[in-house]
Parts: sequence; structure tokens; C-alpha cells
Amino acid sequence: MDEGAFTNLLTFWREVEALSPPTIPKAAPHHRQKPTRDWRADVNPPWLDEGFKGRPIPKAKAWRHSVYAAIYDRPRFIELLEKRLGKQPDVLEARSTGKSCVFSLAFDEHGLPQVETLMISMAAWAFGVIETRGLASLTDSGACDTSGLHAPATELSIPGSNSGFPGFDLQLDRLREELAWRLGQLSVGQPVDQRWFSDFVQLVIEKLKLASLVEADPVHRVKSVQVHRPEREDTKPGPKSNDDFLNSFFIKDLNRLIASRLAKAGDGLRRFLEPPPGMTKTDVRKDRGRALDLLHPQNFPEGCWPAEHPLVWSQQVAINATWKEPGRARGTFAVNGPPGTGKTTLLRDVVAAIIVDRAKVLAAGGSSLLGDKHTLDVGGRTIPYCVLGPALSGFSIVVASSNNGAVENVSLELPKEAAIHDIWSGEVDVYRDIASELINEPAWAMIAARLGKKGNRTDFVNVFWWQKGDDGKRVPGLRERLGAIEQSKGQPRTSWKNAVDKFNRTLADEQTWRTRLSHLHGLPA
Repeated sequence: MDEGAFTNLLTFWREVEALSPPTIPKAAPHHRQKPTRDWRADVNPPWLDEGFKGRPIPKAKAWRHSVYAAIYDRPRFIELLEKRLGKQPDVLEARSTGKSCVFSLAFDEHGLPQVETLMISMAAWAFGVIETRGLASLTDSGACDTSGLHAPATELSIPGSNSGFPGFDLQLDRLREELAWRLGQLSVGQPVDQRWFSDFVQLVIEKLKLASLVEADPVHRVKSVQVHRPEREDTKPGPKSNDDFLNSFFIKDLNRLIASRLAKAGDGLRRFLEPPPGMTKTDVRKDRGRALDLLHPQNFPEGCWPAEHPLVWSQQVAINATWKEPGRARGTFAVNGPPGTGKTTLLRDVVAAIIVDRAKVLAAGGSSLLGDKHTLDVGGRTIPYCVLGPALSGFSIVVASSNNGAVENVSLELPKEAAIHDIWSGEVDVYRDIASELINEPAWAMIAARLGKKGNRTDFVNVFWWQKGDDGKRVPGLRERLGAIEQSKGQPRTSWKNAVDKFNRTLADEQTWRTRLSHLHGLPA
């Protein structure tokens, strides 16, 4: 791939990211815990609605309202863009449906906006820039309209925006200041009403140049959720919520790659953008010969998941093709399958194969793979660690998805005792007691963890590493167990030498059976 094609592809990718309007929650006015309803000119917001305020709510909870302001139709957004930029007649794609909005803003139970939660839609901002300045102006620092906006008397203690589009960042930061200034004009504790909010919405629409996209008297959507009430009256409930929509966070990375050209493009990105010469797509439903070749015993990875049932042939073909692909650790390999075809099940065998490959490196290198000892201060605690040798890199596993629930399901499923065949249940114990405590049900091994957000990471570290044993109520963490061995108060289950010898014998047995099956593979059916 030449420099020009690379830059054009990434520039197009960046523009698609900017012009992807976020979806908003569907209306569900009768939902008991998360009612979501439209806020029109003739309807009070929930914090001024006596009927809503009469809803039962636990004393330890408070309502938090996420307002999706100035709703518009996503198909309308695309239609107007096509008129401005032109339509590609030869491209077949599913049309976006549903609603989006110009900005989102969170309100507390008293109807006071939380300034730091104001987030304008990058797609709405980009639409206005393209309408008035053209597509090439998206990266201009002056791609915004801040004329006549006010600043609050006290500087906001909010970090400046850093999306990768300087015009967007300046527009958002100045609108937050305008919002704070307007709140300062209200009486202390005075809730926002329809008229006040409508004035602010019209200002945002004017500054973003969205008159052609949004109706003259736009409708808003309000999703109300229950959050933990702060212990002190002067403390606000946390502003963060899963209901705050996010703009693309790829923009800065794409800008960096565009600026550096091919110099900083790794093999994975290059292959994602353009396959290497000779690379072809295999449809295993049609090319049965290719599929059977991939199912030759010599093409199987050495590790597989200890499941009750083996993979079906199409899943195994995908696994074998991945492992046979030269340089797979540095590239990109795609497996496509409709919903319900077992892609998550396939991932378990990927995990197993990677773990076995890593174990082979560990068994061969032993302590020589560990570098010098260092310490790291985290939250007032000193954590010792050794730098791992480069031979141990390339075995990390990160599960990512546009659906947080899907990722959590994979992370929580792998350690469960039910995830393996009963015959292996008593054969392996890799900190199963710690894993059982973390997932709150019987586990077979500490093989995966639910991480992601800070709360999950903190829970994992506290239990897995720092936790002290408490007469069976709480299992000891790894720090206490290693300390006991170091102080001769405990014994490891087996020695390193015995573990390596057993692993190598198992590898040899696997190779014996692989050879036998290879001979059978060549026999006529």
C-alpha cells in the first residue's frame, strides 16, 4: 500500500467516525426503574412533574435524568449529507434508522444540570461544519462558532476537551462555560423549566448551524435512572452513567497515523486496511476441499478447551486456519459468522491454544524469562514486579465488543466449573477458590476476569492479590499465599521441575496421537 492510499483510507475512516450519529434510548414511559419519555413543549420535565415525583424510590437512591436534547431522524441526517456531499450509487448498505440528538445533559433529582456532563454530538457538529464550511474544514481549529458566548465568574474545574478535532473541542468547552454562566443567573436551587432549557437548546442549534436538520420546536427525550444518594447533602451523585452517549475515541489515533503516514502503521493495521498479495477469502460452505485440508491433524493447535463436546467442523476450520496462518501474531485474521453460530464457543479454543503456546515458552525458559525486580506505587501500596522477557510477549488476550454485556459474558463464562467437562473437574485447580469468590459461583480455574471499568479492576485486585484469609469466610489472595511459601509456612502444590516434566510428557503424548491420526487421515473413506 502506498502513502497516498493509506492516507486516503484513514482520512475517510476519520470522517466516518465523525459522521456517525449516536443512538438514543427508545421511549419507555411506563418502565418502573428506568422510565424514558419524550419532553415536549406542553409537558413538564420529570423533576417538575408531580406524578413522577410521587413514584416510590428507596431512601438510599436518587433520580438522575439524562436528557437527549433536540431529537432528529437519523435517515434525515444521511439524506441531507448526501445532498451536500453526493451519493455513492454503487454502494449497497443498510440504512440507519431510529433517532439521534444534538447533545446530552444530565440533571439531578432537583432539576439542576450537571455542567460537566454536557456532551454535544460530534456528528451534529460535523454536519454543521460541512453545511457551512465544507468537509475539508473538519480539522480546522476555527470550525466552531463561539461568538457572544459567556464565561462563568469562576473558572470551571473541568478538564478541557481533547477529541482530536480542535474546533469541536473549543465549541464544547465554550458551550459548557455558557451553560455554567446561565446557571449562575438562576436563584440558588432553582430548577430548570421548559422555557429556560428551550432557550439553551436554541442557542446550541444556532451555534452548530443545525437549522436544516432539527425541527423549529424540537422534542427531547429523558431517561430517568436511580443512582446511589450521596452520604453528605453537599455531595452530588456521580455524574457518570451508562446513559451518557459517547463520541468516537478513535479520532486522535487516526490523526496520529495520518500525520506519521505508514511509519507508525503496524502489520495488523496494514492487513486490516489491505490484505497482502495472494490473500483470498475462503467460504467453507463452498470450498469443501480447502476445509478438509485445514482439518488435517497436523493443522490443529496443540491446545484445546476441555469441553464436553468438540467444536463443529466449521469452527475447527476457523481455528486451524488461524493457527496455520504465517505471522498470525503480527497480523489480523477475520472469522465471520451469523448470530448463534458459536463464535463465542470458538473463542474458548483460541484462549486454550494461546495458553498452551505460552506455557511452552515458559517451560523452556523458566526463570531466565524474568528480568530485574522493580516496585510500583499504586494507591499508596508498593507492588513488586519483574519485567517479563520479550519471548513472553504476544500472548495477551483482550476481548472487545461494541456490547459490554457480550464481553462480560465471555469473561465470566470461562472460569465457571460448568464451562468444562465433568471428567476434568477434579484434575485442575488453578486458584479455583479465588475464582469462585470473584464470580460468586463454583469455578474451575482463575483463567479470566471481568475488568474494564475501574470498579471491576479494583474488585479483582483486592480479592486476587491483597485479600487476607479469614477462617474460611474469605480465601487468601495470591500475595498471602506466596508470602507463606517464602517464609516456609506453606508448600507449593508441586515443584516447578515436576510441573514442567508433566507438561512436556503431555505434549509428547499429544504429538504421538497427532501422528497416529495423521496416518488415518490419508485412508479412503
